[in-house]
Amino acid sequence: MSNPCDGKPGFSSRRENAPLYSDFGIVLRSYKLGEADKILRIMTRENGKVSAVGKGVRRTRSKFGARLEPFTCLKLLIHKGKTLDIINQAEIESSFHQLRENLDLFVCASAMAELVDCVLVERQKDGGLFDLLYKYQTIMERSPGKAALVQAGFEFTVMARAGYELNTGSCAACSGVEGKECTSFSIRLGGLICDKCRKEKSPLTGKLIKLSNECIALIILIADGGEKNWLEGEWNATAQREMRYLMDRVLEHWMERDFKSHRVLKSIPGS
Repeated sequence: MSNPCDGKPGFSSRRENAPLYSDFGIVLRSYKLGEADKILRIMTRENGKVSAVGKGVRRTRSKFGARLEPFTCLKLLIHKGKTLDIINQAEIESSFHQLRENLDLFVCASAMAELVDCVLVERQKDGGLFDLLYKYQTIMERSPGKAALVQAGFEFTVMARAGYELNTGSCAACSGVEGKECTSFSIRLGGLICDKCRKEKSPLTGKLIKLSNECIALIILIADGGEKNWLEGEWNATAQREMRYLMDRVLEHWMERDFKSHRVLKSIPGS
């Protein structure tokens, strides 16, 4: 999948040596500041995660306030400040407006943005993670019926990049049973658990989550890599919800924190 954010955005400073930089950025979240401004948390491709002020963007006549919406990918010209940067220019590269118009898409996209915000500290550079977020937002917008699955696949991939790859090849407790023959998942061990180990109720396994055969097949396929392999499959809605629930619980355990997007999901009837 091609990424239109390859290369550098075409902004230039009027003054030489001005503390300005241009970059592509995806808006992760925003906060109100004063009566008319916003603080935006942005994942940029070359400068990492930055916090920048959008001056007057909450005013109805703001020249680019409507562009600084969550999930939007922008060409940015930013003034570097001592504490907070200031957005000078913003042009939409990809609006991802569908991710904001549908509640389920919004919740799933919010979960991906929140995870990116959590795994990076301010100014930490990770162009690969920027490209991954852009890629999965694009996939989600093109395949809205598989939003929960796309979210789970993104979370699985981010965890693997961070060195916390889940054990799906064999039982995480005894290693004696192939993953496809397992029946549950251990949050503590971070892997699939066979039926024998589940029945023995070993304290080592901790809390277990019972999974359907289809969800187990799905998580193994995601672990094998390549979005095409698992996106093209016809997975039932139950397996997709199981997968999202599983990844939510695993992330909360791994990150040792609650996620706002997960709380919102729990409040939606039927989720």
